[in-house]
Amino acid sequence: MFTLRSVSRSISCFLFTVLVGSTVLAMISPATSWARRGDAPLTYRGFGKSLTSVNVLPVSPPDVAKLRAQDEIGDGTKRVRYADPRTVDVTPSTHGTWETLADGSRLWRLLVHSPNATDLNLGFADFDVPAGTRLYVISPQLDYYEGPYTAADNEEHGQLWVPVVPGDQALIEMQLPAATKFEPRLRLTHVGYGYKDIFKRDPQTLGKQGTCNNDTICPEGDPWRDQIQAVAVYSIGGSLACTGSMIADVPQSFRNFFLTAWHCGVNGANAASVTVYWNFESANCGDLSGGDLSDNQTGSVFRASRQDVDMCLIELDDDPSPASNVYYAGWDRSNTTPSGSVGIHHPNTDEKAISFNTDALSTRNNCIGGGATNDTHWEVDNWEDGTTEPGSSGSALFDPSNKLIIGFLSGGLAACGNTEFDCYGKFAMAWDGASAASRLRDWLDPNSLAPNQVQGSFPTGVGTLLFSDFSGADSCEGDPGNDIWEPGEVIEDFLVDITAAGGSLTGISGTLSSTTQGVSITQGSSAWINLNANESAANTTAFEVALNETMACFSQVDFVLTLTANEGGPFAVNFSRELGQLTQPSGLPLAIPDNNAAGTTSTLVVADDFTVTDLNVRVAIDHSWVGDLIISLQSPAGTIVELMNRPGVPAGQFGCGDNNLDITFDDSGSMQLETHCAGSIPWFSGVANPSESLAAFNGESTAGSWTLRVSDNATGDSGNVLAWELLSTPGITSGVCEECTDVPVQVSAISLEREGWGARFKWNVARSEGVAGYHVYRNEAGRARHRVTDDLLAPATSFDFVDPTAPTAETQYWIEEIGLDQSTYFHGPFTLAADPFATGTVRLEAGRPNPFRGQISLAYSLREERAVRLAVFDLRGRRVATLVDESQAAGSYTATWNGRGDAGEPVAAGVYFYRLDSEDQVLVRRMSLTR
Repeated sequence: MFTLRSVSRSISCFLFTVLVGSTVLAMISPATSWARRGDAPLTYRGFGKSLTSVNVLPVSPPDVAKLRAQDEIGDGTKRVRYADPRTVDVTPSTHGTWETLADGSRLWRLLVHSPNATDLNLGFADFDVPAGTRLYVISPQLDYYEGPYTAADNEEHGQLWVPVVPGDQALIEMQLPAATKFEPRLRLTHVGYGYKDIFKRDPQTLGKQGTCNNDTICPEGDPWRDQIQAVAVYSIGGSLACTGSMIADVPQSFRNFFLTAWHCGVNGANAASVTVYWNFESANCGDLSGGDLSDNQTGSVFRASRQDVDMCLIELDDDPSPASNVYYAGWDRSNTTPSGSVGIHHPNTDEKAISFNTDALSTRNNCIGGGATNDTHWEVDNWEDGTTEPGSSGSALFDPSNKLIIGFLSGGLAACGNTEFDCYGKFAMAWDGASAASRLRDWLDPNSLAPNQVQGSFPTGVGTLLFSDFSGADSCEGDPGNDIWEPGEVIEDFLVDITAAGGSLTGISGTLSSTTQGVSITQGSSAWINLNANESAANTTAFEVALNETMACFSQVDFVLTLTANEGGPFAVNFSRELGQLTQPSGLPLAIPDNNAAGTTSTLVVADDFTVTDLNVRVAIDHSWVGDLIISLQSPAGTIVELMNRPGVPAGQFGCGDNNLDITFDDSGSMQLETHCAGSIPWFSGVANPSESLAAFNGESTAGSWTLRVSDNATGDSGNVLAWELLSTPGITSGVCEECTDVPVQVSAISLEREGWGARFKWNVARSEGVAGYHVYRNEAGRARHRVTDDLLAPATSFDFVDPTAPTAETQYWIEEIGLDQSTYFHGPFTLAADPFATGTVRLEAGRPNPFRGQISLAYSLREERAVRLAVFDLRGRRVATLVDESQAAGSYTATWNGRGDAGEPVAAGVYFYRLDSEDQVLVRRMSLTR
């Protein structure tokens, strides 16, 4: 069979496999399928001159023996080199053979030959071809080709990296239509000389991974089927290969974030060369070979990396094909030590394997060097079942208790036949860093919700909750509103419809929050009924939101709804609402018909009746060839002004070939668009001079219908009008927004933190006038929201309240505002995080000082009489010293440790743990001893 491409203008999907022809069945593994391909290239169909007349680009081979010797030594990591990069500089104007076919189309071909290569891969540093172009890469020896690649494969990074083709010859074929808008920009700069026989065409050299590995198809993989679908082998720069994993983000947006190791070498300069191969697995348990590389995609954007923890995050250019069934793995950043671990990886970059470690992990420094930060890595002391090999680098380490990613492979000495270690960069350590380019949280948690765990999911929505719609009734001081949200109003009966996508979900609950200044969530928790797959429902208890009177009209309010269900979560959905109601142009976004001089129109009806003294016009358009566009504006009086007319014409036949614009047309603008062909995306964003003067509208009334007309005047490109607006003097309001005054005060500077067994709650308010005072409320297990203040807090602008009996679990607090008329208004909820170092009756404090040199004080407290043991342990879990072992009455206690063992001997400097065992309760903290 063969796979047809599905592409967009800015994103390409590259599929890669092997064509099994009758002439090569003996050389190619039988577990193969067709490569990403459409119609056969012209060369296959007999068009063009004989290949003997095509120019040849000889590429000198490397010293393969030397490469293999270097591979044997290795670099201390577990990445693999499968090809040697050969640098070339080739364009259709400098190399190759051109000919014109009978239909007027032009054919360019070049045969790349690098003797004795097992396979070749090509990298084009420049790839920008006009509509109608078809480019192929062909293995003429083995009846195999990749393509066609077309204008749909033009990417913003301007590169194209074609997956490997077998053999030591690669024919590049490019067909151009008789008439094109521009000459192709094509520059070949890389030829990857393969020497590892990754197609395994030679039975004599057919290599396999180590025999102790477990194929993921084996029964051992059954409990891990979802996570296995997240892992893939990938190449960088057509030379190196590692393993990585698709991972989920907090909003469950299914952005294509792919996690791997820093040492694999992906960076901003080479991320476009990344090619990912999904589902490369053995067909049968125990084969350790026979996989199919046909399911792949190419291209990515660098997002973040950090050397000391050996983390790298990229975002793939394209969504994986739904047929790939890719899983977005969940993760755990709590830094909790697991009692075992599971690795899913591509040993030797061969078929996917799964390995099992049944011992508790320990903490260590980076085992391959790079940075001085301590405790960045997990150590697997040895694998009880399976192992890792070169090629496994960057692969995910999972906690078997929750099947979430906790690390990514840096290196180690583990191999079949030994009991050596591996070390994995900690996901928890990679969460933070100096900037967005060196940490995970900015990309995986854009709304700063900071969960410790995120569950994985398939992008089809299996196990996820999706946003459908929302509604809310606005009111001003209890009076019904006008269905327009305005500053100072309270939004009641706030209902959010959600949908269970891909499966049934039960026990659904959620919390509403907002990052918009001036928004108070006065009722933010609710639940939903159980939902079957594809069913929708609104929350059973309505939310309530207060909008401060200081908020700006026509500004946007952003909401985040964080949902959980018995089947998983949290799932975060985002939605927004504008304050006020603007009069908008009609029909946006508006499609621009291709090659249609009449074009399309959008109308804006203005109620304001002003006399124009100065008018500017902003227009935003997404279009793939701005040189095709003519834009004009007509006033209610019938005056027409041309804003733009095919920039780049008549200097060129087809005009500027750049994409997209966001222009404010202003007679005082200095940019002359007619001569601006910058070769960029967007083509232009900013203030520019119109083709005709906008002063033609001066003296006319703003009231009535204004019409924007946009037309496309050449074939092969299209787009949409995204937005447009009139910027006039006097200003056009064109909307409704009235402030509701006399509303609750604005609460700010909120601080809610643990303090011993209690909690300290601080906040400020904008004013003290107009209120009688405040009460504090909280909830806890088994009790709804209830008051914790005995007396009314007197009016002030700053408050500092201590709740001495705060629950140890996560708790929500509210501030009740009491009006002079005894009306009430709740601000909140505000969340107090759970205390990880306290249980129902025991609390363990942080040691002081820490790190310490001579002695450290370890404080703890009991709410009732308990049997207590306080002991010190090293990183391997061995008890070093026992400090307390007795029954103690309720109260507060402090023990000290002087850095010596039970026998009085001084212990080595390093990290130690102190553990408090009190009958059925255990608490552990960490301390550092220096010498």
